[in-house]
Amino acid sequence: MSAENNTYIAFPSSLELRELSRQLIKNLAADVPEPQHDLVSRIMLDFTDDLLKVFLLDMIDMVKLSPLMEKLVHGTVNTIRNTVHSITRTIVHRLDQGQLRQLGDYIRQLMLTKPDAGGDQPWVGFPIDASFELRMRRVIGSLQGDNPGSQSAELVAVLCSISDQAIQVYVVKPIELIRLGFVLRKVADGGARVISGAIHMLIRKLVPNLTRQQYADLASYLQGMLVINPELEPTTPIRHS
Repeated sequence: MSAENNTYIAFPSSLELRELSRQLIKNLAADVPEPQHDLVSRIMLDFTDDLLKVFLLDMIDMVKLSPLMEKLVHGTVNTIRNTVHSITRTIVHRLDQGQLRQLGDYIRQLMLTKPDAGGDQPWVGFPIDASFELRMRRVIGSLQGDNPGSQSAELVAVLCSISDQAIQVYVVKPIELIRLGFVLRKVADGGARVISGAIHMLIRKLVPNLTRQQYADLASYLQGMLVINPELEPTTPIRHS
């Protein structure tokens, strides 16, 4: 992903999650003696709930899926949530202080602020390169046209790419950053594959059955994910052992 492009794929963060993240960064910067594992676990689980709400549960409400598809989405959400909880329980409490500091640094990089008429709002997101931004904007425009169903295959590809990039940023990269041992890395990699497979399956089942209005609603949903020039979280020096 190019650092020169200032467009992000992002979603609103709860105020509680933002405060927990800032508290972790502050604690690590101050080198407080108390273990931070429980706080990291809480952040990861709360973050997962926010992620699932925005990318899946809110989408159900928006496009008004059939009961069968809604059941499938909830099943996927539960699979992902259980997978993340399992990874968190297995990994976080085994991290040393240096690994926690690296994780704190990385969490800060994902924290964004989006100026809004009602005041600055906390968001979470990652930058995308200019070519993928253009691709997204093209599919968004096509979904708002007279024949959105003709874009079904491209929409599936774009949504799968968004999910793959999100998994890379939110799951794979943090795992690589903290340099887990072989066994824990296998656990984490397996979890990432489960999450990716579940989301891809859901996208492929969902998209071809959408109505024209649902395509238009999904276009608005994707448009809302594109955030230009958000404010980045100020750097807080974290001591590294």
